[in-house]
Amino acid sequence: MNLIQIEWLKVRTYKTFWILIGLFIVISILSNYVGISIANNLSLGSGGMLNQNFAFPAAWDFTAFVQSWVIIFLVFFTIISVSNEFTFRTHRQHIIDGLSRIDFLHSKYLVIFGLSIFSTLIFIIISAFIGLIHGGGNAMQHSEKIIYVFIYTFNYCSFGLMISFLLRKTGIAIILFLGYLFVEFVLGQAINYFTNSMFGSLLPLQVSDELLPIESLKSMKKMVGASFETLPEMLYLFVSLLFTSMYYLFLRMRMAKTDL
Repeated sequence: MNLIQIEWLKVRTYKTFWILIGLFIVISILSNYVGISIANNLSLGSGGMLNQNFAFPAAWDFTAFVQSWVIIFLVFFTIISVSNEFTFRTHRQHIIDGLSRIDFLHSKYLVIFGLSIFSTLIFIIISAFIGLIHGGGNAMQHSEKIIYVFIYTFNYCSFGLMISFLLRKTGIAIILFLGYLFVEFVLGQAINYFTNSMFGSLLPLQVSDELLPIESLKSMKKMVGASFETLPEMLYLFVSLLFTSMYYLFLRMRMAKTDL
């Protein structure tokens, strides 16, 4: 609770925090609205290109896919938050004031844990609204996406956290993060193509992406003859948790050895 109070005192008057949180909420809502509008325009009766139904369980799937793109605002805040600690030397002041190195690391993990819960709550609210206004349906079906959104957010923010601790510069860390997203996507597609498998989907961030597919896009891929045989969801979930654990263990060892 002491660590939570310390982090809250930092962010409660931090304009960048509230701007990024506001952008996350607004763009999450607008992206879903625009996505539904586009899907409806492409649904030309029973023979439509998408013919997307937005009642449950489709509401979970669609909203999760859309939110996976908006999570980047939370990653940006994670990077900015940690990098500022090193830029303004506040991390040293925390150690002087009595926090251990591991406490400092844990305080940042509490931040991304809170962001992951927040992201999941926004996902639930938007999905519930979309599902209910489109006829309801079975809300329990595909409700595991609630857990998947949390894991997805935590994995992405953990990766951003690791980059921030390593580089300690906001601009460089954000550029590297965006560059890595591109490189990982290309590498994953290359692995899948040359191995005729889906093993490229087991890369650190892509593995969480595979937890949040959208059925309508899969249908469009089928129409053009694309193959998208996937690995078991439980494997994607396990590997996602494995990577987040590896980030933590790596940072814990680094914090114990690196000069602050």
